[in-house]
Amino acid sequence: MKPFHDPTIQASDITPKSIFEQRRSLIQLAAAGGMGLALAPWFSRKAFANNPDAVKFKNVIESPYSTKETLSEYKEVTTYNNFYEFGLDKADPARRAGSLK
Repeated sequence: MKPFHDPTIQASDITPKSIFEQRRSLIQLAAAGGMGLALAPWFSRKAFANNPDAVKFKNVIESPYSTKETLSEYKEVTTYNNFYEFGLDKADPARRAGSLK
């Protein structure tokens, strides 16, 4: 089936000229917004790196559910998982997954 084409309809009849001429500014705004979203995490990390006190909470009230337990070691937290495709032991995936991310 051929697409319908009516030579009597002009492009300017479909999109007003003022909107057509603003298309580049719309594309520029969209690109600027995308760049802002992409760079926001980088700027926030840099802001916290320059001001280490910003990450500390002040005047924190302890909850009755608070605990004095020590935090888990980084290695324990980053290697424990339930992906049994790499073995039945909880430590097997960390040992056998290799370079998977």
